[in-house]
Amino acid sequence: MGSTLTVDNIVGATTAANVKLPAGSVLQKIVTQTNSNQAINSTSFVGVSSLTASITPKFANSRLVVTVHLPAVYFQATARHMYWTVYRDVAGGGYTNIGLGGVKGMGLFSGNTGGGNQWVGLSGLVEDTGRGNNTSVHNYRLYIKNNSAGQIEYIAEGNSTNSIIVEEISV
Repeated sequence: MGSTLTVDNIVGATTAANVKLPAGSVLQKIVTQTNSNQAINSTSFVGVSSLTASITPKFANSRLVVTVHLPAVYFQATARHMYWTVYRDVAGGGYTNIGLGGVKGMGLFSGNTGGGNQWVGLSGLVEDTGRGNNTSVHNYRLYIKNNSAGQIEYIAEGNSTNSIIVEEISV
């Protein structure tokens, strides 16, 4: 027969750092949501300023996982490919690409091969494996580029919402 423990708070006897949770526990979750529009017409990565999330890790050795959801992306008729990645800034030191495939990015979409405007959606996840062991504020931002003529607009059509989520996971 199982037991139930019900509490309002778990507090370390001397400090919060003394509280131990099982590996894989979500320690904190930061969510930024938006339905604003930003057109991207560049073959270099452009930061999507409204899709930035900031987290201050509780522990220096915890894992940080970034999830991006773009449910409705609009390609103009001449746009062919969209690349996306996540950049990280630690304590104001400047943004650097942490996504896979630093040159092309991730989430490659081949859109509009037959011409005409097109709507697509994407989601993806990046674990920040290169972060230093520190508890400084970490800022994560979505970056998008295309590799052909034509504009890409990341937008939330109707009731959909774009989001960037950062989770701190215990090790």
